[in-house]
Formats: sequence, structure tokens, C-alpha cells
Amino acid sequence: MAAAAGGSGGRWFLALALGVSLLKCLLIPTYHSTDFEVHRNWLAITHNLPVSQWYYEATSEWTLDYPPFFAWFEYALSHVAKYFDQEMLVIQNLNYSSHATVFFQRLSVIFTDILFVYAAHECCRCVNGKRPGKELLEKPMFVLAVLLLWNFGLLIVDLPFDLFADCGLQTLSKQIQILSKQTDGKKIFFLDTSSDIHFQYNGFLFGLMLLSVARLFQKRHLEGALLFAVLLHFKHIYIYVAPAYCVYLLRSYCFTANKAAGWGIERPVAAFLRDQVRSGHGLNR
Repeated sequence: MAAAAGGSGGRWFLALALGVSLLKCLLIPTYHSTDFEVHRNWLAITHNLPVSQWYYEATSEWTLDYPPFFAWFEYALSHVAKYFDQEMLVIQNLNYSSHATVFFQRLSVIFTDILFVYAAHECCRCVNGKRPGKELLEKPMFVLAVLLLWNFGLLIVDLPFDLFADCGLQTLSKQIQILSKQTDGKKIFFLDTSSDIHFQYNGFLFGLMLLSVARLFQKRHLEGALLFAVLLHFKHIYIYVAPAYCVYLLRSYCFTANKAAGWGIERPVAAFLRDQVRSGHGLNR
């Protein structure tokens, strides 16, 4: 990492990554939300039932509704969860939240964020050396690392209301609570009670997305496309990015005259269309 980042660059990147990870570790005891129960239930479903019943189990209202890769991800986590607290893997234990369960759930998020950290590092490598600045704060690589690793959009789902109150930010806390009430309890940044915080594996999923983008920047198009396909099988909401990927890959990989960079089918396709027009086959069929 240090070699890629250039000298001391690896040290500050590691410091940023460790800093945000330690912050999340400090928040482990405060963690509890509706989505926490969602994922606990999915752990129980995938651990106890055959694959054919995963998407039909409805003891809880929080049925499994993510694509297959995420279901298998929960299945893998469940085999680690049993060493923390077996009771969390009982389907009938709705809203079960022992200290060991909370600790495992929160720790699993922090651990899987390793992928996000690696993806952020790969993205930073793509801008390393571009418009280098003398000061650390002027280096594009450092700025990008801060924006990614300390992304407020990711951190906000880890910070509880009580933390704002403890810091003296009662006004912000009240505004967020009012926002929650005005939207009929819908989850906007935070849940509808002051003791809840959101629970998702967004860092892990966003890491897949970032790594895919980094591979495209590195001209490793097939790897980027494969990673994006894997991401879609983890969380279907990323399908809205698919059109952009299709256009980019068609232009940068498929329809290119440079055979070393892609399929090199631009000229053959153009020749085929030209021949069709000349012979009139395209009009007669």
C-alpha cells in the first residue's frame, strides 16, 4: 500500500482508515434499529431452513427480499454468529437483541468494511500523481481518501441521536426528530425514535461499487463488469447504474478499433453494415 501511495502516503491512508474504524467501534454499544432485526431474522432464516424456503419464510414481517448473493452472505455470517449467541439464530425469537447479538451484528459491519477501505485505496491510486500538491491537503489522493473513508453519508447511518445530544447539538437532534414525524415515521437518515440508528451493510456494498469503478479506470474492463454484476446480485437497487455501465463498456471496450483494449469489433461491425446497405439486404428483409 505504501508503495502504491508513494512513500508516507500509505501511512496517512492507514491512519484515516483506522480512525473511522475506531469511531465505529466506539459506537458498538449504542447500536439498535429496525434494520438490525431485519438482518437478525435473515441470519436465522438462512441458518435453519433449506435454500428452497429462504424466500417463503414469513414468521417475521421482515421477509428475505434481497438477491441470492446477499442471502448466501447472511448464511455465511450465521455460521460465525452461532459462536456469539445461538438464540439470535432462532426464527421465532423476534426482536431478539442480546448484548452478544448487538456486538456481533455491529462487528460484522465493521469487518466487511475492509472491502470498502480496499476499494477506496484502489480509487485513490487512479488519481495518484495527477496535479500533485506540495501540501498534504492539496494532494488529490488525500482529498479523495478523506471524502470516501469519512463520507458523511456512510457515517450518518452509524451515529445515534443521543450522540448529537451529548455533544450539545440538541437543535439538530430535534430537527431530525421533527423530520421523522413529518414523514409518518419513514426512515430518512435516522429512524423515528431517538434511541435508534440505521443498520445496513452499505460500506461493503459501496465498496463493491467503488472497486468496480476503479477497475474501469485501470482499463480492467472485464473485472469491472464482473464486480458490478456481483453487486447487482447482492442488492438490486444498484440496477439504476446499469445503463451507464452498458454505455461506457460498449464505447470503451466493445466498440473499439484497438483490439488490445477490447474486442475490436467496431470496424468489423461497420464493414458488415456497409456491405448490407450496398447489397440492399437490409432493405429487402
